[in-house]
Amino acid sequence: MENAAQRLQELESQLPQMEEIDQQLSRAIEAATLIHKKESLQGAKIEFSRASKKLSEAQKHLAEAQKTGTKDQIEAAGQQVSFWGNQCGYHSAPARFGKKIFDQLLQESSFESEEEAQQAFLPAQRRTALQKQIDDYKEEYFQALNEVKETV
Repeated sequence: MENAAQRLQELESQLPQMEEIDQQLSRAIEAATLIHKKESLQGAKIEFSRASKKLSEAQKHLAEAQKTGTKDQIEAAGQQVSFWGNQCGYHSAPARFGKKIFDQLLQESSFESEEEAQQAFLPAQRRTALQKQIDDYKEEYFQALNEVKETV
């Protein structure tokens, strides 16, 4: 009983530190979500630009096929126009409004600025290690608590 109670007291004294780690992890997860969203929006802008260029090329190819091509060539060129037009549509809103979308997400977050989010960011491996530390602490705490309850 004495060992379990002593261990429980030791773990309880570590609680403020574990709460700090949990807070750090929560902020790091929120920061990672924001940063990944920004990267996704930047990717959409790149893809929109690429799709727009490909659409323009496909439209020129379709115009040429309509003048001198066979029915199959016209159909294939039309499918390319349709495909690249759909890609433009898919990426257009994130590409055009990405900054506004990101700014809104940042405003809804607990961060005052993008720089603050960058500072709170931790790589996935570090976030995983912190989560494991918290989980190990909880498991050890509950084991000690159950040992104390069993002896009472």
